[in-house]
Amino acid sequence: MILQKLYQLHDDLADDDSYALAPEGYSTVSISFIIEIESDGSYRIEDCRHEGRGVPKSVPGPKAHSNKIQPFPFRDTATYLLGFHQGTGQPENTAKRFQASREFHQSLAQEIDSEEARAVAKFYENIATSGFNPPEGLDLKIFLNSGVFRYQSSKAFHFIHESPEVKTWWEEQSSAPAKTGPQGPCLITGKYSPLAIIHTPAIGGNMPAPAQSKAPIVAFNKGNKAFESYGHNDSQALNAPISQEAATKYCKALNTLLGDPRHNFRISETTCVFWTEKPIIIQDDLSKYFSGKTLSQEDESEAQDSNLLNALNKTTKALRQGKLPGTELPDSQVPYHLLGLTGQAGGRIGIRFHLSSSLGDLVTNLAKHHHDLAIERPRKNKEGDKIGFKFPAIRSLMELTGRDAKSQPATLIQGLVSAIIQGTPYPQSLPQLIINRIRADRHIDPYISKDKALETYQAREAAYLRAATLKAFLNRNILTKATDKKMTETIDPQRQEPAYHLGRLFAVYETAQKSAQPGINRSIRETMYSAASATPLAVFGRLERLHHHHTAKKSHPYGSSESYSNIISQIQQQFKGNPTTPYPRSLNLVDQSLFAVGYYHQLQYFHQLAEVKRSEKNS
Repeated sequence: MILQKLYQLHDDLADDDSYALAPEGYSTVSISFIIEIESDGSYRIEDCRHEGRGVPKSVPGPKAHSNKIQPFPFRDTATYLLGFHQGTGQPENTAKRFQASREFHQSLAQEIDSEEARAVAKFYENIATSGFNPPEGLDLKIFLNSGVFRYQSSKAFHFIHESPEVKTWWEEQSSAPAKTGPQGPCLITGKYSPLAIIHTPAIGGNMPAPAQSKAPIVAFNKGNKAFESYGHNDSQALNAPISQEAATKYCKALNTLLGDPRHNFRISETTCVFWTEKPIIIQDDLSKYFSGKTLSQEDESEAQDSNLLNALNKTTKALRQGKLPGTELPDSQVPYHLLGLTGQAGGRIGIRFHLSSSLGDLVTNLAKHHHDLAIERPRKNKEGDKIGFKFPAIRSLMELTGRDAKSQPATLIQGLVSAIIQGTPYPQSLPQLIINRIRADRHIDPYISKDKALETYQAREAAYLRAATLKAFLNRNILTKATDKKMTETIDPQRQEPAYHLGRLFAVYETAQKSAQPGINRSIRETMYSAASATPLAVFGRLERLHHHHTAKKSHPYGSSESYSNIISQIQQQFKGNPTTPYPRSLNLVDQSLFAVGYYHQLQYFHQLAEVKRSEKNS
């Protein structure tokens, strides 16, 4: 199905001028130099780069050479066109390539009745006679990419490969049936056609390791009996027969998506490709949302309101309000596809997942995800700007599960992406991974002032995202019954779960300690959070005794009219049902998640009280 959808996408991309997709028989190649010739074969070299980079141009033939010597018509590299090579290549190979191109274009001068083809043949004779010497002052870096011929006629300049005679000849060559190779039914088109032994052009240019820079999706080890079937031994791709035409189209379509920032983004070690089955008005905005590229700290307001919400119109404005969309997009029935690609050993591209649905379902599920994820964010500055983003990118959530891309489990990506865009439950391993990071970094404090592992701002953003993701997991995976009370964005003193209030209580103890001992190097968060959230009975008795020393110096949280003792008493009433064992012996994974959210909520509440108090003093 994946290859079939990419095959169908090819013609749509080819008809859209905003995509650099060459028509059938052509490839889009980076051109850095132009050989301008006259009728007698005389020439001059022109640097056609733009800002130091080659210019993409549609040219006849495949994108690049294979291992064998194969000249291309009226476009090629400097070794084929000029017999010039810079680097460590062997001179005899350069000579062979130039000679092959010379003989090829001499034959074209006989086959194509045009003055341009004859001028190119004379050009090759001139180079063969006198050799090529780069003009003085010419930047030799232009020869690292390909070049094309341009002809000076009596009327104007034009590229030779675009002349009517050459285009007609090339279309006849491209449409001619393959003279060699097997034929059979194509799995994509269903037609009896010449089959591709190797699917080209190779996929690549934006692939994570360990894949090669370019590699196929469909390939079988040549001569490996483990992959042979129906007598297709030593056949490379005939175990999955695809016609030459279909293979070329789906490969070119996928390469176009990989090369266009509107259609791809990276999550850890997976490259994700996104497309719809027909053009939509919000394509750019969805791509920006998925990649998170527009969500910069400097223009957060614009990114949140204008780029995402306004572009997604009335439906996605519901994201900001924490509601499911009540209206439909004009393109709500258009199917969309999300393809996850990863590198595999052996030089192949692996498909990690393929998710598809309608655009309307996608936006509805995004709204559902952000509704589950919504939690009060910490303030960044006195102006009231917030840390992090109200609608964080998928990549940001994946980064919570490991210190770097290599430590983020690849097996989690499919489940996380599916939960977000298809509305399924979040992966069961997600809370454990986040709790492991909380323990390793020793914080989920949104107002952390010191941290040895991370910069303060990064630590504060991580704290917000960790709490938000644990809240989302609880709401979607655990609190699923009609009678269950969902986790709220802010503190909820009426919740019934003891673990939630234990987290709140720990936050009270920590706040009191920091108030009594300003500038303390190691608070109870750094020394006792992990134990308190896993085995409360072993820790909270000691914390309770220690707390009396702190409240002797500071009896009230800053900005609150209630004393620490009253706040603690109110919280303890929520879970001290057993006078013999007032604290649970241990907390499971769900309870540890509740503990973390309760801790975060209580700290946010204290800081909001403090902000109100400061604003009153300044007014």
